[in-house]
Amino acid sequence: MTLVQIAALVGVTLFGLLAIFQVALLLGAPFGEYAWGGQQKTLDPNRRVGSGLNIVLYGVFSLLMLARAGFIYSAALEPILPFALWMMVAFASVGIFLNAITRSRKERAVMLPTAIVLFVCQLIVAIG
Repeated sequence: MTLVQIAALVGVTLFGLLAIFQVALLLGAPFGEYAWGGQQKTLDPNRRVGSGLNIVLYGVFSLLMLARAGFIYSAALEPILPFALWMMVAFASVGIFLNAITRSRKERAVMLPTAIVLFVCQLIVAIG
């Protein structure tokens, strides 16, 4: 197994775990201190919509990583894959910044390391 494949699998696994977390938030679980700035224990409707959008993004990012690592093939993705991968890396870098500046200690303690690992995985996949 190559480094790109390992990074893709680690990234997809983290995205899966984050998706489960976002589903819990969407359904009203009291984990809001770990997301969206940590200001609400249970998310308001707007932030729940954001959690739903994150779930979709995690799925798209996982698809891109799996395609680049050679686990899946899609002729439709081929022409846009390099650009899409670098947009994903840019999005990940924003995630690091936002998790670093959050006022929520709980969010910073859990999500910042997660965001850093995801960034590294995405960068390896994009370069690879």
